[in-house]
Amino acid sequence: MELYIPPKGLKFRLQNYKSKWAIFSRFSQEPKFFHFTSSDEYKDQYWTLIPGTGKHSGYFRIENCVTQQAIFSRFSQEPKFFTYTSSEFDDQYWTFVPGTGKRSGYFRIENYVTKWAIFSRFSKEPQLSHYISSDKFDDQYWSFVFEDMIIESVDYKIYVGKIQSTKNVVLMRQSLTNDTDGEQMLSFKVDESVKHTSTFEYLKETGLNIEAITGNHTWSFGNSTESVKKYTAELSVKVLPRTKIIVEATIKKSILNVPFIMHLKSKETGIKVDTYGTYSGVTTWDFNNIIREQKINPTC
Repeated sequence: MELYIPPKGLKFRLQNYKSKWAIFSRFSQEPKFFHFTSSDEYKDQYWTLIPGTGKHSGYFRIENCVTQQAIFSRFSQEPKFFTYTSSEFDDQYWTFVPGTGKRSGYFRIENYVTKWAIFSRFSKEPQLSHYISSDKFDDQYWSFVFEDMIIESVDYKIYVGKIQSTKNVVLMRQSLTNDTDGEQMLSFKVDESVKHTSTFEYLKETGLNIEAITGNHTWSFGNSTESVKKYTAELSVKVLPRTKIIVEATIKKSILNVPFIMHLKSKETGIKVDTYGTYSGVTTWDFNNIIREQKINPTC
C-alpha cells in the first residue's frame, strides 16, 4: 500500500507501532521531548511536515505545533537526538520508509544526516531515541494519526466504475386463475426491505480521523456498512374470464466497484485534503412490476 504523506499545515500525531505512544515537545516542564500515551490527545503531541527543497527534496522537517521546534538527529555533539528551532539544518530533515507485511501502513522515520531512525519502547532505556535504521525492529515503525477532518464532498468516478455482477431478484410473485365467465380483480401489494452493503477502502493508508456521519450516510473505512432499501407498490389488475394473471415485483441486484475522491477539511484549521479510495457494495435498482396473462381452456 502506498504511503500517504500529509501536506504542510495538516496536523498529526506520530504513534509508534510497538509502544502505541506518541511523541511530544513542550517548554512547560521536563521532559521537554519524550513520548506519552496517545489514548488521550494533547496539543503538544501534534506535528506538521515542512517539505524540503533542493538537496532536501523528498525529506521533511517534523515541526511541533506548540513549540515550533523540529526533531533532529546528529553524531557531532550532544544532545544527539532532540528538538531545536525549526530551520534549514541538514540534521532536521527526515524521510519516511514504508513498512511491508504486518507493518504495511507504517513507516520508519529516517534522518537525512545520520540515516538513523526514531524508536519508542518500554523494555529498556532510552525509551525514545534514534538508532541504525533497520526493518528488523518493530519499535522503529510509526503511523500518522491525524486531526479530525470533515467530509466536504465525495466525487464518485462513475465512468471508470465496474459492475462485477448483476442478477434479477423477484421480491414477490402472485397469480390468479379466473375459470369463470365473469371478470375478477387481483389486488397486488409489495412491501419489502432489501439489505444493501457498502465498503470504503483507501488507496493509501492515511490514518485520517474522518467525521463519521454526513447527512444520512455513515462512513466506515475498511468495514462493511449495512443499510436497508424499502420497495413498496400497490395495484389492482382486472382478470378476464378464462384467463390466468401472474404479477411479479422484480429488482436488479448488482455488485459495484467505483473509485472516489473524498474532499476533506480540518475541523480546526480549515486545511483541505483530498483522499482517494474505492467504494465496493451491493445495491439494488430498476424496480418493476411485471404482468403476464395466459388464456386457459374452459372446463367441461
